[in-house]
Amino acid sequence: MPTLEQTLVIAGAAEGSFFNTTDVRYKPSVANENSGLSFGVFQFDVSTNDEAKAVLSAILRQAEVDGRIDARTADRIYDQAERRNAGGMMNTPDWQIAKALLANEDAQVMIDATTMKYAKRKMLEYNAMTLQAKKVWESKVSKNSSLICDAGIFKDGSKDNLHLFAYLLANLNRYPKNKSVFQDWLEGKNVKTATGPATGFELKCPPSLDEMHKFFSSLRIWDGTQGNYKNLRDRLDPALKKIGG
Repeated sequence: MPTLEQTLVIAGAAEGSFFNTTDVRYKPSVANENSGLSFGVFQFDVSTNDEAKAVLSAILRQAEVDGRIDARTADRIYDQAERRNAGGMMNTPDWQIAKALLANEDAQVMIDATTMKYAKRKMLEYNAMTLQAKKVWESKVSKNSSLICDAGIFKDGSKDNLHLFAYLLANLNRYPKNKSVFQDWLEGKNVKTATGPATGFELKCPPSLDEMHKFFSSLRIWDGTQGNYKNLRDRLDPALKKIGG
């Protein structure tokens, strides 16, 4: 299982920014017309993420208590940030206020604390996914003497473990509905997606790293295009090398 520091580097790379002094973790952004206001190294989306809702609400209420904004402004910013079309606020004074509030030192402390809790939870969640899949394969091999397999991506101490974690983290942070698809595939089950059964990806043994990349890219589950998956690899792979993966 990766360390918290490794997890934060991976998340920063996935979102296009390493976790350093020049990153965008304290700047508001909006991914597309269906997104709420986002911030943080995990790009917490206020329209969908409970952590984002809680920390933004706390930041706004603290600013209200400090007298930097009034209650009406706090409520108005939160309501706009929570909408699926939060981009509409980008050319308004409220956007500049939100930008200043997120950059405040107290707000940064709240964001960092939330980020660390979220990262730890994700580490445990994805480690549990891979351990479960590993046990499934160990059971299959033990029950079938003709099945000759190595541990593949689940090999203890393998850098492939870190790669698997990184790509799960990068995808499932944005598309949590893909979790069951990934879990089924990792365990060698027949995979069904929103567009129907996925053929050509059936596993006879634990998957290799190359098979993982082929599966992830060919299903077009990364925002709908293979091109976006390549862009993600271009960001993630250097980050993985940087942390020893």
